[in-house]
Amino acid sequence: MSHTPGKIETVLGPVASEDLGPTLIHEHILCCSLSLWHTFGERWFQREDVIETAVDKLRRLSNRHGVRTVVDGTPLNLTRDLPLLAEVSRRSGVHIVASTGFYFYDDFSYMRFPAEDLADYLVDECRYGAEDSSIRPGILKCAVEELTPSVRFLFEAVGRAQRATGLPLFVHTAPRRQNTLEALDLLFDAGAVPEKIIVGHCGDTLDVPYVREILKSGCWVEIDRLRRNKPEDLVRRAAMIADLAEDHLPRLLISHDYVCYDTLQNEKTRLRSPYEDPDPDGLCLIHDEVLPRLRRDGMGEQELYRLLCENPRTILTPIA
Repeated sequence: MSHTPGKIETVLGPVASEDLGPTLIHEHILCCSLSLWHTFGERWFQREDVIETAVDKLRRLSNRHGVRTVVDGTPLNLTRDLPLLAEVSRRSGVHIVASTGFYFYDDFSYMRFPAEDLADYLVDECRYGAEDSSIRPGILKCAVEELTPSVRFLFEAVGRAQRATGLPLFVHTAPRRQNTLEALDLLFDAGAVPEKIIVGHCGDTLDVPYVREILKSGCWVEIDRLRRNKPEDLVRRAAMIADLAEDHLPRLLISHDYVCYDTLQNEKTRLRSPYEDPDPDGLCLIHDEVLPRLRRDGMGEQELYRLLCENPRTILTPIA
């Protein structure tokens, strides 16, 4: 079974693209060590605690700001848990789009078989369901910091999967390393199409001309990592969004890259010291602080609607 035309796959089933509403394109319900979670399970952190924490934050986001959809950018090796995502979506009433693909890291087993075989596994998830369920991911992911042999291998696999599925592909990048364009060429060589590629974390660099070079490739760019505890960065990134929107609004996206459940505290550390969430309203920061700044910088409501509704809907709709 392939994707349904005009529909976006969510963890509770396909949704008409026009029903996505305001969307955050790159957040995380849970993001942690795959091996620790699979090995220690509930002894590492309580599943119900993760669900309740995420549901509370998504409800706040939805009730205060009308956000209806969140894309969970957690791939396989950052502890994607589709039944957990489905329960969070069911209780919160917020659509969640799940990812497939890989974060960067060297695993001894990856390159012991052809990249096309790994790509086929990703394609099967997108067509038939993942994790022994009928839940199908609605977006692919890969990541690069340095262009190591394992990164090149994974880019070939995920690029092949993007070509086969027509799904969007989010790329975790480090623009300050000036290797993003080379990494994109790897995806293009594997058959991925630029109009369905999101280049993430572009706000990390001060080199705006380099971001514009990325846009010339035909890809989308995303500004994220917006944090209350970094006010100077927040001001700079908001200004960057306004600047890029003047010429590139149709391929511009914003999000927080926020993790709802902070797994820096496991069950044992919680017993030793009370845990306080450093920013329980982290998912609301764009609406609380960034949008008012963009309005002061001259962006109108139609432009903001495009940024938060039309652009996510366009990139998330698979190629037919």
